[in-house]
Amino acid sequence: REGASSYVPKRMLAGHLVETVQDVLEVAAKRKDEARLMRCLRRQLRTLEFEVENDRQLLTPLVNFLQSNLIELGICDEAESLQVGMALDEALVNALYHGNLEVSSHLKDSDDQAYYALARERAEMPPYRDRRIHIQAKLSPEEACIVMRDQGPGFDLESLPDPTDPENILRVHGRGILLMRTFMDSVEFNQKGNEVTLVKRRNA
Repeated sequence: REGASSYVPKRMLAGHLVETVQDVLEVAAKRKDEARLMRCLRRQLRTLEFEVENDRQLLTPLVNFLQSNLIELGICDEAESLQVGMALDEALVNALYHGNLEVSSHLKDSDDQAYYALARERAEMPPYRDRRIHIQAKLSPEEACIVMRDQGPGFDLESLPDPTDPENILRVHGRGILLMRTFMDSVEFNQKGNEVTLVKRRNA
């Protein structure tokens, strides 16, 4: 309610605070030239489509690019765009690691290094390396509708823990979906579980 953009359970501060702060700062970073470019682009394009390879380095500039669009269209201000940026980043990270690379978040809970080592290994081997994240953003002055689809096997929505349960809030696993639902006006998954639609509406 006071404008937080992410969270870390107190008992996990030592292990996750620095990483979370770095994620927020990356999403918050914007380039003036990018904003100038968007003032030209938004008047001509209403639908943006991307096909992104499995490279974590590409996700932050993509989020920044979408944030600039939302600000230029007046859907949200700078402060609110940071929250939207965190939601988009979480969705993209899920599509990359859990979707295309099929790396379980349970491994991250127990062993960070093994989690990222497995992700790097799979990014170089078939079939994982050939998968892409497909993003379509339909933008208007009234709302932004952003659809993200990975090429992984998907997941069972019923198997997700309730992120609002006090016991689950203390876990890193499942945090992304909680942030998405907190910061976006609508979050819907397809039946297969490999596509999510996020909607942000302009404030009155």
